[in-house]
Amino acid sequence: MRCQKCGYVGLINEFELDLTVAAGPSGQYPRICPKCKEYNYFSKEWEKLSVDDEALFLLQELKQIVDSGDFEVSKIKEKINTLLEYKRKSFRYSLDITQVVEYANKKIEGKGE
Repeated sequence: MRCQKCGYVGLINEFELDLTVAAGPSGQYPRICPKCKEYNYFSKEWEKLSVDDEALFLLQELKQIVDSGDFEVSKIKEKINTLLEYKRKSFRYSLDITQVVEYANKKIEGKGE
């Protein structure tokens, strides 16, 4: 899900549902962005991430996992393969994907696996 105000991309459950205010025009309650704390009224279309949104979210997630140093190599390789598939579908984050994949691969090599 992408915040309509700041552009933050995250899983739908990261955006807290606020039932204390009136529902929006589509009958849905607003969700609060975890980054900018602004209200977002999402229609069904907004709840589906594009390939670019999914790639950006996965990039952020992969970098956090690798930086923590506490990861299973097989799971990292799975995420890398998914990112490379996104790279084939869209060029929007190609440079970022290449850099993060190279970074993750170096960390994996450093673990000796």
